[in-house]
Amino acid sequence: MDYLLRDAYFTGASYGEFDLSRILRVIRPYEKGVCFTANGMHAVEDYIVSRYQMYQQIYYHRVNRSMEVILHHLLKRAQYLYQEKELPVTPSLARFLAGTWDLQDYLKMDDGVMETNFSMWTESSDPVLVDLTKRYLFRRPLASAKINEESKQLLPQLKDLIKKAGFDPDYYTGVGSAFDEPYDAYKPSGKNANSQIEIMQEDGSLIELSQLSPLVKALNGTLQGDERFFFPVAMLKQADFQQYLKNGELLTKKIRQKNNFQKKTTVAEFAAVVFAYRSLLVLVLVSVVTSVKERTHWLVFHDQLDSVTHQRPNGNENHLVEVLFGWLLD
Repeated sequence: MDYLLRDAYFTGASYGEFDLSRILRVIRPYEKGVCFTANGMHAVEDYIVSRYQMYQQIYYHRVNRSMEVILHHLLKRAQYLYQEKELPVTPSLARFLAGTWDLQDYLKMDDGVMETNFSMWTESSDPVLVDLTKRYLFRRPLASAKINEESKQLLPQLKDLIKKAGFDPDYYTGVGSAFDEPYDAYKPSGKNANSQIEIMQEDGSLIELSQLSPLVKALNGTLQGDERFFFPVAMLKQADFQQYLKNGELLTKKIRQKNNFQKKTTVAEFAAVVFAYRSLLVLVLVSVVTSVKERTHWLVFHDQLDSVTHQRPNGNENHLVEVLFGWLLD
């Protein structure tokens, strides 16, 4: 319970807040452990929901998991350089990198030791170590995309693209699964069961919490999370890399082919619409030109007819017929 309240405080999240004082007031000992009185059930219920929310929103968050990937690669690079005698480290961390540490060394390891070494490594001659250290210290996480068993087959292709972009896939990519975490929202029975939370009734009998609370029953055995592929943020600007991503997920080959077909279909439909409008425009122009031409011919004929009518000799109709026949032929 204590870690939820501390983590909620230091992260600024309200998900981990619950009424600890109320829970402590209703807790009771019994033969096999501890239980809670019935009037404190909702306080315990709130604790279960708060824990669930903290794991989903904080512990399983993609940025948090990205920083874990960076830290893992950072220490792996440090161990490699230490074995090559190319890395200065403090004595306490040196034993970890050499694999000779014991319980006392573990107990001495704290944030101060790691921060001291990280500070030294920012001035290392190894560019990969320097970059990974600064990414961790200055909170520059990797980007990520959800993957599944089918889309995992594309990872070698993506790693090749990342390598061509100048990043070593061994240190700038990773796969992380939230399903690897030993956590269920609340699982009082079955495989990998957690400790049951018992609620004491007025007669002293005990009933397991999920049998009384519909909310906890809904979370009973719930396994939430995803598996992600982590890669440098700079790859999001690469067009040949972007084609594999959509809405934060790595697309399978079948979905990408479907999307490409839809894009081609959209282009073809657009071309058909443009052609139809062009054809319509041509018909309109032809109609206008024809109308103007007919109007022009009529005006010319009218002028010629008027001229012949006023200038022909008396009794001579041949020239009038010639003008009328010529206009009809036009």
